[in-house]
Amino acid sequence: MHPMQSERPHGVPTHVPASAADVTVKAVAVNVPRLRRAATRAARWLGADQPTVTRIALAVSEAASNSVLHAFPTTPGRMRVLVSEGAHDGDIEVRVSDDGIGLTPRPDSPGLGLGLGLIAEVADDLTISRLPRAGTEIVMRFAPRLVA
Repeated sequence: MHPMQSERPHGVPTHVPASAADVTVKAVAVNVPRLRRAATRAARWLGADQPTVTRIALAVSEAASNSVLHAFPTTPGRMRVLVSEGAHDGDIEVRVSDDGIGLTPRPDSPGLGLGLGLIAEVADDLTISRLPRAGTEIVMRFAPRLVA
């Protein structure tokens, strides 16, 4: 049994899956909040405190928005969020991926280019990779913050 089961939010299953959340949606703006909600619900279930949940919400929103705005110049593809326990005690790993064109500069793409910098600021670790077939994956690690 998961040590945090007694603290899980109402409606969360008692079964401990390989990942706390694994959601794939069409890469359109209306689905960004859906991925954010899935990630924050999973983070709470994994025992994250509210400041960590807030950091995860911001990072997932930025990463998913980047997919919607930059990864699909013509037709929307798919984007995915995967949330699981990290390699270290209490860490949470969040992966946001898409099957778009990858990290290719697009002069026609909107935005100020601040999203990845913001993600790097709120996550404790950040890795950005090109996926083997197509797309990009952003892997973020969030460690619990100790309150002084």
